[in-house]
Amino acid sequence: MATRDLQVFTNDAFGTIRTVEHEDKVNFCGRDVATALGYKDPVSAIKQHGRGVAFHHPITDALGRTQEARFITEGDLYRLIFSSKLPAAQDFEAWVVDEVLPTIRRHGVYAIDELLGNDEFLE
Repeated sequence: MATRDLQVFTNDAFGTIRTVEHEDKVNFCGRDVATALGYKDPVSAIKQHGRGVAFHHPITDALGRTQEARFITEGDLYRLIFSSKLPAAQDFEAWVVDEVLPTIRRHGVYAIDELLGNDEFLE
């Protein structure tokens, strides 16, 4: 069960979204996604709208402590987006579907164009 390193996406409108590749699929930090979508109780939103297919992965919090974060599947990411009636959900959906996922599929990472044009980064 191979898990690749944590990758962090930052967006001015949505904040930070952490992802991990697990069993050759991109998984998203459930709390990050639910918070970006504007859910008041991220844990409840994940339980209510997700299918419960998740795994825990260690992350370092703002205080430098190691915590086990719950990562959700791409399917549960969409379930959270589609279940949300909040205005942020439409913009978040467009960002993830039109920018983040296609870039990960093309390059194996999500990065700004300047970084993708850097030969040292691509080595």
